[in-house]
Amino acid sequence: MTNSPRGRLALLRKLVLITGLLSASLGNALASPTVLNFDDLSGDPAQPIAAGYGGFEWQTLASIRAADWPASGFAHSAVSGANAAYNWDGGAVSIRWTGAGSFNFNGAYFTSAWQEQELVFEGWQGGQLRHATLDSVLIGSDGPLWVQLGWDGIDELRIYNSANQWAMDDFSFTAAVPEPATLWLLLPSGLAVLASRRQRSRPCSAAAVRI
Repeated sequence: MTNSPRGRLALLRKLVLITGLLSASLGNALASPTVLNFDDLSGDPAQPIAAGYGGFEWQTLASIRAADWPASGFAHSAVSGANAAYNWDGGAVSIRWTGAGSFNFNGAYFTSAWQEQELVFEGWQGGQLRHATLDSVLIGSDGPLWVQLGWDGIDELRIYNSANQWAMDDFSFTAAVPEPATLWLLLPSGLAVLASRRQRSRPCSAAAVRI
C-alpha cells in the first residue's frame, strides 16, 4: 500500500532515483556539442542562411561552396564537407539564438577570403554584454584557424572584422539546459505529497472530533 510506511518509503526511493536519472541525462545532453558544417545548405553565396537554421538567426551570413572559389581563401574554408558560412556583405555579423534560454558557444574555424584580418568576438545575453575577447584574433587566407571561446549562457554572438569577407565552418555549440541541481527542487514537492497522503490516511482521534 502506498499509504503504509513501507509504501511511502518505496515511493520516495523511486522519486530520488528518477530525479537522479534525469540529472544524469540532462548533464550528458549538455556535454554533447552540436556542430553545424553548413553542408545541408545550397552553397549559393547570394542566398542568406534562413532564420531558424540550427536554432539561430544568421544576420548577413550566407553559405558558400569552397570549391567554387579556387583563387581565394574560401577554397580552404570548408573543414568538413563542401560548404562554409561567410559574411556576404563583408561587415560585422550577429548570430542570435532563437530557442528558449541560452546557448554555450564552443568555437568554430575561421578563414579570411582575401587577406589577413582581425576578428573580435562578443557574447551577449538579454541585451547585456557577457563575454568579449581581450585581444583580436588574426586570421589569414591560407587556411582555417580554430577559435576556441567556450562561452556559456549567451543568446547572441557578435563578430566584428577589420577587412572584408571571411568564412566560418564547424560552428560548435551546446544548447543550455536547466542545471541538473535544479531538478532536486522536485523533491520537496514529492515529500509534500507524501505528507499530505499520510495526513489523509491517519485515523481521527477522539479529541479531533469532539464538539
